[in-house]
Amino acid sequence: MNYLKRKLNVTSVTVNVLAIFALIFGSFSLSTNVAEAAQSPTWIPLNFRLASAETRGVPIFVIPEPVVLKTIKMDVTAYTSSVEECDSDPFITADGSTTRDGIVATNVLPFGTKIRIPDYFGDKVFEVHDRMNKRYSYRVDVWMQEKGEMRRFGIKRNASIEILEMGDNSTQWNKKKIAS
Repeated sequence: MNYLKRKLNVTSVTVNVLAIFALIFGSFSLSTNVAEAAQSPTWIPLNFRLASAETRGVPIFVIPEPVVLKTIKMDVTAYTSSVEECDSDPFITADGSTTRDGIVATNVLPFGTKIRIPDYFGDKVFEVHDRMNKRYSYRVDVWMQEKGEMRRFGIKRNASIEILEMGDNSTQWNKKKIAS
């Protein structure tokens, strides 16, 4: 391990992360020839580009920054999966998917739209899968697991919402009907 640190001139944290990555994923193919790489059973077809700056030729993965299509201002609130806030099946969203971290409800954007709320959640990407009561016309509701967390969040007025990708408004209900 020390030899590797000296040779690559990296910190022990970086070496540990690389070692864990290698243990989890084993060996994998990094090829510019997609047809050749796709033949490898361990090829990872992710949207990453390789960079070798300041790593002495050791390739690292760089995640591309999402492009912001539009920024709008909206109020942001939070909700949980409880019958008082939703309907009789609170763990199923309006589009038919299951509630989970990263889901938001809004009546303004189509299902599948990807957004960020940088003022309060940084670079975290959310996806629209749920709808709100009709009286909330211009608001985003972030799903949270705990009621206490939801109450602490409260209402955030006039927050910046970055739209990263517009959804096609398709629902999970339609996909389930097609599959059966």
